[in-house]
Amino acid sequence: GNQLIYINPPTAAITNLTTAAAKQPATGGFTAECVAYFVGRIWAAHLNDGTNGDMRQRVRWSKTTDLTDFSDTTAYNDLMSQGSTFSGAVRRMAPMGAVLLFYADDAIFVGNPSNTPNLPLSFQQVPTGGIGVAGPRVVASVVLPREEQNLWGLNISGHFFVGQDNVYFLSASSLTLQ
Repeated sequence: GNQLIYINPPTAAITNLTTAAAKQPATGGFTAECVAYFVGRIWAAHLNDGTNGDMRQRVRWSKTTDLTDFSDTTAYNDLMSQGSTFSGAVRRMAPMGAVLLFYADDAIFVGNPSNTPNLPLSFQQVPTGGIGVAGPRVVASVVLPREEQNLWGLNISGHFFVGQDNVYFLSASSLTLQ
């Protein structure tokens, strides 16, 4: 829930990423409940700002030329506008190969690379039947090397996560829940 900061490892200096007004969205500075680095951008979700308040399904991304610049007026998307009926908040974002997964309270969205100039990822809801994550720290990535294959001889990669009623595996190859 704090503003985005950058810690410079060599100097241990802490800098607020969005202090410059010219690099902030038109709505001003924002806080994010979850953040991820993916395809050369900073992604932030479940945002809160002084103008719009709590935006549980909003996703915002930085410019590739400047990771601290969120000023592009088209660099956001409301997952709710993607035709979903979910009402939960985005709790976690986690890369899985060439896609970025958005885990919410009652839904999962996948962000696939897009050819649309102002939309680097196109968002689609994974059919989960209303299953989402139980919290922000319940997703774990797994990639088993070819020599550690399971009993069926399959190479396993994906995410394990704790849902509301069980532990699930989201396969990277099919994006289906198991």
